[in-house]
Amino acid sequence: MKSAGNKRWKLDRSLIRRGGAELTSPFDGSRVSISWSVNSAPAPRLPISIVECRIEGLGREVHGFGDHLLFSASLTQAYAEAWERFWYLEARSRQEPQSRARSSNGFASGATEAEAADSARAELIERSVLLAAWDSRRGWARAQVCGLLNRVRLAAIERFGWKAAFFRLTESVLGEVHCGLAIRGRAGGALFDACYRRPNMSGSDVQGKLLRSLLRSAAVFDKRPRTAAPLPPSGGPSSHADFYLDPENMAAFRFLDDGPQRDFRVDLGSYDRVATRTIVNIPGYPVVAMAENPAWPLLSWGKESLKMGGNPWPHPLA
Repeated sequence: MKSAGNKRWKLDRSLIRRGGAELTSPFDGSRVSISWSVNSAPAPRLPISIVECRIEGLGREVHGFGDHLLFSASLTQAYAEAWERFWYLEARSRQEPQSRARSSNGFASGATEAEAADSARAELIERSVLLAAWDSRRGWARAQVCGLLNRVRLAAIERFGWKAAFFRLTESVLGEVHCGLAIRGRAGGALFDACYRRPNMSGSDVQGKLLRSLLRSAAVFDKRPRTAAPLPPSGGPSSHADFYLDPENMAAFRFLDDGPQRDFRVDLGSYDRVATRTIVNIPGYPVVAMAENPAWPLLSWGKESLKMGGNPWPHPLA
């Protein structure tokens, strides 16, 4: 992929108003026509601005979401997330080894090549640690919510009828991954997210990111009704969300209430095999990068996600 230089990307509102563009594919140089639209979900009395961005092109439709306090930050987050997902699907369909993505794990966007690479590496670590800990059902140490704003966010989640809990996973070399889980018990449904704690992030920062994500999901959950469904042989994030709509499947999370083995540390190993590369760098748009480590757990969906074998329940990422 050719570099577009080190200029930092910043969302220009005129880009949103334009509603689409004709671009050159970073993979094969062909012309690609894409369009986008943005919606702002009402969030009265909530400490976040909820924004959704939809991008269409190449016969695909993807969605990205923003959940920051300020609308401008949420808009930037939503567009960058949709842009990243759009190009992930294209990378997944490629046949060239240097372009093809095995998994969405380690696929991330950023304002510069360096930031995109750092985010891709952080996501690879986050998902790999999570998958290893989920498979072993060990090392899930409960964490208390800290900070006034985070407690306000937690109270808002609970007003929607969700019970939230937070956990800290520790990798022996790479540090902490924090997880947030909200469930509705008898009503069914599980909201989940994880975040790798980078060196420049405080515990409150990590929890704030998780709480914003859970609050956004809780606020829109009932506006997009779904039906509980068995786990398909293969699928995507929505298949896991639908699986956990069945109240009986809440049994998957009972191990989190057990006390033993919370001091267990994940040991991924093979740290020198992490490879990061830029996938998309089109001037005027977010940079997209991919990080991989063939020795670490591969993120998959449906019954394929059970192949690790230690946990009979599918991971809750959705």
